[in-house]
Amino acid sequence: SHSVPLSEQRGWAHPRAAGEGPAERMAEGAAGEGAAADRMAEGAAAEGADAEGTAAEGAAGPGVDWELLESIRQDGGFWLHLGAHREAIVNITGLDDALGVARVALESWKALPDVERSSLRTWARSLVAALSERMPQDGPEGGQHEGQEAAGSEAQDAKPSKRKLTSTETVKAEKRAAVKKPTAWGLFMEENRAALEEAAGSRSCVQVSRAAGERWKALSAEQRADFETRAAALRGAQASSDGAEAASANAGKQKKAAGAPPAKARASHGHEIKQPQATQAFKAEVLAAVRGYIQRNQDTWSKSMMQNELAEQHRWMYDKHLDIAIKAAIKDCGFEGLGAGVPKAVCL
Repeated sequence: SHSVPLSEQRGWAHPRAAGEGPAERMAEGAAGEGAAADRMAEGAAAEGADAEGTAAEGAAGPGVDWELLESIRQDGGFWLHLGAHREAIVNITGLDDALGVARVALESWKALPDVERSSLRTWARSLVAALSERMPQDGPEGGQHEGQEAAGSEAQDAKPSKRKLTSTETVKAEKRAAVKKPTAWGLFMEENRAALEEAAGSRSCVQVSRAAGERWKALSAEQRADFETRAAALRGAQASSDGAEAASANAGKQKKAAGAPPAKARASHGHEIKQPQATQAFKAEVLAAVRGYIQRNQDTWSKSMMQNELAEQHRWMYDKHLDIAIKAAIKDCGFEGLGAGVPKAVCL
């Protein structure tokens, strides 16, 4: 008996052109009435297989529709057809699961003429091509996998880079550039850190900074101006020290170019290689100078101002050795901080 496809019974199948029938489909090169009957028979067989379950499907897993799976995986035209008729299928059949809706859509898809299915597939390929053209804007060229492969090949082809050697003078210049310039806030923090930690009740940077901010706001304009003046003087001294170091480095280069004896040869003649401001004699000289400075300025002294004045008075180079020596001398004098605001000295 000749059965009518379920899609035509329910009235939601893809519309056909006026006057189209079996004869027209045969003229277009389709399979004709016999092919349509075969398709309808296949649809009926598929429905029966879904309802009863075959032995092959039972071996592969219950309810597996291989034709539906292949259409979903490979046929872009079927996806367009499903998207266009999904709402109508749900309204007519009352199905609420995606698999059931897809099965009904597959039945109507198979009932379409070959020309219409070919048109939908062409449209799907054009959409994929348009999407592929936009992919390089969102990721690596050629997609994620091709981008990874290209990156891997570039990494394999890349030659190991040779380590660049940096001269000692360049390293010293970079260190000097990395040293922070003295500021009024920095001086205030340096001189009052011990008192700020005591006021904050903690050594946490956050707590100390909060306490310092409150105390800084409470300072008068004259007190802030004093910190600004001292910071400017320190910046000037630091710039002079950098210039002296640069001049010393240039002089060393000139001596080396002129054929000066190497360091080992100078040491064998009894000359001291160690920097003058790093010797014990220099540290003892600094200790005596610091004690005298504190005695003369018992209520107003600070480490930063002391270092600036002593460097100018004794013609010391304003470098890290002087900074270390002054800090050690202040500690030897019995002070816990770096200013007159800290506890008094145990002994002088």
